[in-house]
Amino acid sequence: MLLKVFGFLLILGGINAFLLEPLGRSELLDQLDARFDSKADPTPRTCQTCEIGAAAAQSLFIANSTKNAIHKQIQIQCAKVKPITEQCVKFGLKYFDTLYSNLAAVTPTDLCAIFGLCPNAPHINFCPLCKEIISDVKMTVFSDEVLNKVIPLVESICDPYYPFITICKGLVHDMFLSALNSIYERIVPEKLCEAAGLCPKPKYYGWRCQYTMGGR
Repeated sequence: MLLKVFGFLLILGGINAFLLEPLGRSELLDQLDARFDSKADPTPRTCQTCEIGAAAAQSLFIANSTKNAIHKQIQIQCAKVKPITEQCVKFGLKYFDTLYSNLAAVTPTDLCAIFGLCPNAPHINFCPLCKEIISDVKMTVFSDEVLNKVIPLVESICDPYYPFITICKGLVHDMFLSALNSIYERIVPEKLCEAAGLCPKPKYYGWRCQYTMGGR
């Protein structure tokens, strides 16, 4: 998530960098190509240009006006999910604030190093955050507070079948909970984060057992 947001902000910052320190068209294109070339070696010029853009993007992102605008957008978007608006807002604000504080604490040089545009990239362990986010989503979506709002909406599909509404709602209720239980059991934060490449996969070692039978 941090990388995706920074990538977007880097574009905005790059515009400011372009205005602050104009580059020739061919040189700018070369640096943009290097931005997406994982095998390209970072050069002082590329690193310096990235630092300018990253600093501008970072300043834009951590400004109070930007933070307040994003908070407002989170509330607006969550308002569209009526059954879980409150949970959506809490979740969105919590992890946006985490992203905000982390990005504010990272230097522009480190941000550029993550993308390979500056040397000495810092090691960032996304595994704990990945597992925490998935665990929070799981607990929120499958909480009694949310299910008590969602289940009546699901059961409302039986309303047109008034003569059989009681039987219909009973069947729909049981089928819905059965499906939820199946999904719940399959949401394992460690496994999902491993599959996404954000957590290391456990190493399995084969052991060979040898038994000596009889004499030497």
